[in-house]
Amino acid sequence: MTRLGVVALVTGITVSGAVWLALRSRRLRFREAALWAVIGLGGLVLGVAPRLIDDIAPRLGIIDPPNLVFIIAIVALTGLVAMHSTALQASERRGRVLGQELALRSIDLPTEPPRLLIITPAWNESETIAGVVAEVLRSRPDAVMLVVDDGSEDDTAELARGAGALVASLPVNLGVGGAVGTGYRFASRCRAQRVVVLDADGQHPPAGIDALLAALDDGADLAVGDRFHDGTYDVHGARRLAVRLLAKQVSAAVGSPINDVTSGFRAAGPQAIALFANDFPTQYLGDTIEATMIAARSGLDVRGVAVTMRTRQGGEASHRGMRSAFYLLRAVVATAVVRPRSLRS
Repeated sequence: MTRLGVVALVTGITVSGAVWLALRSRRLRFREAALWAVIGLGGLVLGVAPRLIDDIAPRLGIIDPPNLVFIIAIVALTGLVAMHSTALQASERRGRVLGQELALRSIDLPTEPPRLLIITPAWNESETIAGVVAEVLRSRPDAVMLVVDDGSEDDTAELARGAGALVASLPVNLGVGGAVGTGYRFASRCRAQRVVVLDADGQHPPAGIDALLAALDDGADLAVGDRFHDGTYDVHGARRLAVRLLAKQVSAAVGSPINDVTSGFRAAGPQAIALFANDFPTQYLGDTIEATMIAARSGLDVRGVAVTMRTRQGGEASHRGMRSAFYLLRAVVATAVVRPRSLRS
């Protein structure tokens, strides 16, 4: 037996034995076991019956017979990587949903479906949250306001509750997408008719809510606040280039001008609420760019709406400078690849 045969035989026995033990202890699912078994079987065959490989390989156009086993092993390993990646994403989603459900259990549903629910994600926003809640409720006394405390390490939750908002406290930080998704779950559960999402840092004046809701009244399913409409609000450098490229790509995909693709100031009607309550993107910028693309891909009417925004009133942004520009440029590439499957005519 050659040195390669010995190595292959030992590898095959080791992998096959590990698969058998894992199956007995139910630590490995059948599909994963099958792929590992292919690798183990390939090693056993190469070590015990190399002539079988010598006969099969030429028929498949493979000149060097041992390469057949390596090709099979690479294909099986690729399948295992893909399977584990899918399983990891599913596990993360289950953990996220569990955290969201735990947060929502502590809130009593309104006695009547809110005509307007305002969702505000907040992470360590103790400097601004009380003022934002007070300003919003003064401006919209007809609204129910839900602050989703995204695992804050300060007294954000207590200050928001003291100012008159409902508060859902996530046990861990899920990011803006996870927090907004929690709000949409609550909106669906309490049968809210319309939702407005605005930031906890004071950038989104409540006066802009009327314009967003007017777009819903005009037939839009999702209205995205546009701070760039009059040229008074601007960004610079690489971020400016990325925002402009994204605006062109998203506008073309959506079928209407969306100039402020990263705007978190937006309103959603019943169809968008139902869509986002089921699953809301959680990656950075997923709550804005990806959510817009998902709505368009689902055939919803997405429109940009001129609004006025302020600079951050306190605290610090979670992503700044070059890091923010990097994520935006990455979104440019992703948006260029992923286009809506169908748009409503």
